[in-house]
Amino acid sequence: MDRRNHKRFEVEGTARFSWTDAGGTRWQGQGRTRDLSETGVFVHTPDCPPSGVTVRLEVRVTTLTESGLIMQTSGQVVRVEAGEAQAAVAGFAAATHSLKLRDCKPSFTARPPEFGPGHTRKPN
Repeated sequence: MDRRNHKRFEVEGTARFSWTDAGGTRWQGQGRTRDLSETGVFVHTPDCPPSGVTVRLEVRVTTLTESGLIMQTSGQVVRVEAGEAQAAVAGFAAATHSLKLRDCKPSFTARPPEFGPGHTRKPN
């Protein structure tokens, strides 16, 4: 039985995310979304943040007209799934807070300032 309060939508988009560890080091990664809801997101990535940390997310979804949508949010990592088998894909689920949406121009390729130079987490 599904106990979720909000419908999940199977939306595949590019996700960039960052978090700060207990020592103050900023980490970042990227992946692809599996699904989204009003209060959560699941991201496929080998660069999973640890469970319980606050993560900042930016998801870019391209539409059929080649324009797109950018979703910016933050949330708490509530589950991390490790890829057990060689073909399995790792990822994490985050419960998100307020959401900011904006249009994305097709020629926009620059990395947003909040994802500038920092540390990159390496897959295990």
